[in-house]
Formats: sequence, C-alpha cells, structure tokens
Amino acid sequence: MDIDKIIERIKSYANINTDLELAELFKHSKTNFSNKKRRGTLINLFINWGINENVDLNWLLTGRGDPTFHNEPVLNMTRETVEHYGNVNRINAQLFVEFVKTVNRLESRLDKIESKLNGLLKKD
Repeated sequence: MDIDKIIERIKSYANINTDLELAELFKHSKTNFSNKKRRGTLINLFINWGINENVDLNWLLTGRGDPTFHNEPVLNMTRETVEHYGNVNRINAQLFVEFVKTVNRLESRLDKIESKLNGLLKKD
C-alpha cells in the first residue's frame, strides 16, 4: 500500500495542494501529521475520512474504480458498523487493507475467467 499515492488521491478529491492543507483537513498540525506518516499510522485516519466523505475505499486505497461510493447499502452498512464499534482503529485498518487487496486479486481472477469463458462461448 503506497501511502503517498493515497495522500495524492485525498488531495485531489478534497481539492487541496499542500501538506499543510492536508494536515488541517485531518485537524492535525503539519508536524503531528508528518510524524504519523513516518510511523505509518495514517491509514485508519484515511479510512475513517473516506467513510465520512462517501469516498469509495477501494479507490482511496488502490486507485481502482471511481472516487465516489455508489453502493448505498454497503455504505450504510459500513457507517452503521463504524457507529456501533467506533472509528476504525489501526489494527482494523490493516485488516481492511488486506481485505481490499484480496478482493482486488479475486476481481482480477474473475476478469480473466470471464474473458476465457467469453472466448469459449464465441467459438461455439
């Protein structure tokens, strides 16, 4: 997971340009934000932000898909889960990141299977 690419996507989505503006978006000083980035503890902050802003978390974390979350039932379920259990903590965030990676691998495999199946169907 490339944190710098995630940061660039957030900046693009929020229409901000500087690291100071990014830190302010998350209500942190630039120094505090930089320290969290260096320690690798920003991902939970980013996931919580994405949920609150209706940002598609797959896009946020991987760059795949569309920035705006379109699946309302899943979005509502995600929000209800966060409301029930509280914000995503660092451990949950890492599990979520692994889940997104797994889903992307499965989607890639399904795309290959679908392509092969379509090729077989066209031959008949």
